[in-house]
Amino acid sequence: MAEYEERLAKVYSAETYDELSKLSADLPYTTTTALCRTDGKAHPAPSTLLLAIMSGFERRGRWNIPKRLTAFTLFGGGVIDLRYADFTSPEVEINSYSIFGGQTILLPPEVNVDVHGVGVMGAFDHPGDEKGTPGAPHVTVRGFSLWGSVGIKRKKRKR
Repeated sequence: MAEYEERLAKVYSAETYDELSKLSADLPYTTTTALCRTDGKAHPAPSTLLLAIMSGFERRGRWNIPKRLTAFTLFGGGVIDLRYADFTSPEVEINSYSIFGGQTILLPPEVNVDVHGVGVMGAFDHPGDEKGTPGAPHVTVRGFSLWGSVGIKRKKRKR
């Protein structure tokens, strides 16, 4: 308990990420060490599958975006909101497939995005030539929609 109280006092008095990473360097891998690492290596979350068959899915709020995310809707719908999420990798690949369904991917304004998708008797949005901020995460969206839609929109965070 004494060690815990001593570490906690140092955490509250820390002013930089480097100070925090030194405090947790001898601990098992944690979210804090992943966010504060100075070695430049990414520690991505595991690949994820979002599936909606005659139903729906939503990923909103604070969540860890994996390096590779696959979303599939069949007679259903889904929302993938990246505005408040934590990027665990500087490069993110989203594979989006929609058959008789719809998906919406919401991006914050600073993220860089490339879209390589096709709509067959449906729609696969390409959000134009808007550039994100240099050095911001890069999201690549691939996939197709058949009699469905995949909408990709930039949207500011709410205050």
